[in-house]
Amino acid sequence: MGSYTGARSAYTAVVDRASRDRSATHRAEEKVMETHELNPLVDPGANNWGKSRRSLIRFNDMPDGRFEVAVGLSVPVEIMLDTTGSMGSNVDIALKGIPDTRDNLQDVMRQGCEAHVATGVFNDVHDRFRDRSPGIVMTRSQFEMTEKMAEQMMHHIPMRDGGGNGKEDSQFALFAAAYLSSFYINRIGLKSYHFTVTDEAADSYIDKQQLIRIFGKDVFEATAANGHTLDPQNLPSTEEVAQALLSRSHAFCLLVKNYDSAERFWKKILGDERVIVLPNTKLVPHMISAIVGLTEGTLDLQSVVEYLVTRGVNNSDAESIERSVRNIPIGAQTILENFNNIPVRGDIFDTKEDLWPTVKAVDRDDLDVAVKAPEEVGDWI
Repeated sequence: MGSYTGARSAYTAVVDRASRDRSATHRAEEKVMETHELNPLVDPGANNWGKSRRSLIRFNDMPDGRFEVAVGLSVPVEIMLDTTGSMGSNVDIALKGIPDTRDNLQDVMRQGCEAHVATGVFNDVHDRFRDRSPGIVMTRSQFEMTEKMAEQMMHHIPMRDGGGNGKEDSQFALFAAAYLSSFYINRIGLKSYHFTVTDEAADSYIDKQQLIRIFGKDVFEATAANGHTLDPQNLPSTEEVAQALLSRSHAFCLLVKNYDSAERFWKKILGDERVIVLPNTKLVPHMISAIVGLTEGTLDLQSVVEYLVTRGVNNSDAESIERSVRNIPIGAQTILENFNNIPVRGDIFDTKEDLWPTVKAVDRDDLDVAVKAPEEVGDWI
């Protein structure tokens, strides 16, 4: 796959192209309203690349058939956006900030790691198209580290409506993250990152028919193939899904508005320390990078404000973010197994499926480079 991580100019070009339309997703929305079919890159039910989203180490092929680590450990970061009602413009806001999001996340990665980002949207199961046919409940992109992440965002479908019932259907996004994700980082005992950006609670239960509607009739075969055997007649509750997700991911809810019912719901399923109230959606990329940096140990509470200011956040907003993240599980990644034992650039694997390299970069006589972090790049929502 190589070591290319994408230039900031490439991201900016995609964003500029999307901005010429009425909305970032305008063309995709028009096409889906005609065909009722999602682009397979973001369709959670498509099997083109499998239903599970993957984040793996990137390798360079070696002449002897082995594989050299191109950059370092892949750290998956998934961001799911509520696009119902007043939240309908979230994709537009997110896309404009994609270059900043990507750069911010790479800023707070520790040496030898690179952020792989996936985005998605969720709506309400009761949303309808103009012809009154059932709408799109959710989309979910692939994990990317280049400008492809911006290109895929243009295929998300915000329904911009909502059921008016005090909840949206983000429980299916949690389900996908918990049971339809395949990450190398989990295999070595570390965790990925998952962020739900919303102003409402989710449903407390997973509806089987809606699950099939979103992920296809083979959804349970897909979860089983991914190591999670589920009983279709006794599906886990949303709270149980959230607990399964927390076993593999540092998961957070970023609440755009402080509705008591929504805050109570998310605190119940994720824990008080993982629910954060946002001043506004434009601060999401900065909030996410602060949370990741604090969890990875590359930031501490004393350095957060200064870091955010250097990334263009004004002092008032930077201080607001710092207050919001004070109670998260700081350093949670640093206490996990193998935190200090990760593959780095130049390590050699015999096969791509191996858990560990057979040759470490520091032991190679033919490699005259320091083991270092990916090349710096420049911030996301």
